[in-house]
Parts: sequence; C-alpha cells; structure tokens
Amino acid sequence: MRQREAAHPTKPPPVMNRGGVISEPMTPRPDPPKGAAPVREADVTKQVIDFLKVRGWRPVRMHSGLFRGRQASRVRVGEVGMSDWLVARYRDVITEQEIRFAEGYGLTWEPPRPPDLFWLELKADEKKKLRPGQSEWIAAEREKGALVCVAHSLESFTAWYEEIYG
Repeated sequence: MRQREAAHPTKPPPVMNRGGVISEPMTPRPDPPKGAAPVREADVTKQVIDFLKVRGWRPVRMHSGLFRGRQASRVRVGEVGMSDWLVARYRDVITEQEIRFAEGYGLTWEPPRPPDLFWLELKADEKKKLRPGQSEWIAAEREKGALVCVAHSLESFTAWYEEIYG
C-alpha cells in the first residue's frame, strides 16, 4: 500500500477570493538579514498618512500610469512622474448658513484663506531612486511654486514638515 504524501507544512491550501477564483495564497516575505529591520513603502506610507490625518490634513492618493483600456487600448491617467499623494488642509471653513447669519446682523466676514497644499512622494528607503520622469516632474512643480516633499521615513518627513509648517 502506497503512503500518502503529507502536504507541505508551511504552504497553506489554495483559497477562494471574493470573485470565486481559486488562487494560491500569498507566500510570506523572506526574513530580513539579522540585525536589519525591513522597511516597506507601505509601512512608511501608513505612518506618514496617519501623522497627517491626526493634524487635520486630507491626503488624496493620486493614481497615475498607463493602464490597459477596453480592446487593448492604453489610457494614460495622471502625468508622467506625478507624485503619489496630494495633501490638503482646509482653513477657516465657513458655511453658507454662517454667512447668512452674520450678514443678517450686519456683520462682515472675510473669505476663507486658501488651503495649504503640498505634493508627497514616499519611498521605502534613501537608496530607492525616483522613477524615470519623477525628478523632472518634481522640479517642474517646484518651479511653479508648489511644495513637494520626497520622504524615506516618518523621521525624514517630520523634519521636512517642521521646517515648513513649524
């Protein structure tokens, strides 16, 4: 009698996703070398975005790239080299109801100040270079007067943030 082979102990069985497609589960990432902590862009992004949200900022993910459309056509979304995030903080928000109330009592009001805005590009570590076109796009935006931050960690971002916003 032939013995059944045991399933590989570290490999989980296939799973069915929401669309009903059976696929192999993701394999875990290999362990980093001893003494080195893994730095993932997703980790840096979460830390920075959480930092911003707590302080009243609204980070908006800017999806850009070349995507395949219907009938194999290609569609460009965004600009070549565009930063991953546009971050806004609205100031002195006044509702229409508040304006009418103030005007009803003969009070004057000043229009709200424009929002604070900056572009944000996050990388996993300082060794990771910008993609082709990103350096040019960032330089062009800075020439127009935009604030653009390229950060490699929460620490490098907070240093930039403190320099700009105090």
